[in-house]
Amino acid sequence: MGLATIVMFLLNYVPKVNCELLEIQDAGFQGIINSYKNAISKWPKPNIEEGVS
Repeated sequence: MGLATIVMFLLNYVPKVNCELLEIQDAGFQGIINSYKNAISKWPKPNIEEGVS
């Protein structure tokens, strides 16, 4: 398999993935986006594991 074959495969595959990602309708995902549109003081608190500084 040559480099040209690999490049052609990638060029054909990437647009399909991009279209599928744009069609995702996840209410939880939209909620996260909306929560970060607020003032920084109202952003959700991070979950930091114990022992991490």
